[in-house]
Amino acid sequence: MTDRERQFAAIGFGYAEGIDLAKVVIVPSTGREIRRTKSGWEAQPWNDNYWQEFDDLLDAAKFAARPKQQRGE
Repeated sequence: MTDRERQFAAIGFGYAEGIDLAKVVIVPSTGREIRRTKSGWEAQPWNDNYWQEFDDLLDAAKFAARPKQQRGE
């Protein structure tokens, strides 16, 4: 497993080999779609309905994933 695949696993993706070749990626924790665009990727945050563009799929996935709860919250 590569470091990049480990980063995807840390935000809930069980399998990420070749994920950068996909046209649409579903975020496991939220069910949100991340879509490939001509210039990169677009994603919605886990709790709102606007779209934001990203150069890197990993950044888009972090943006669309539900944040992990801190202990004691």
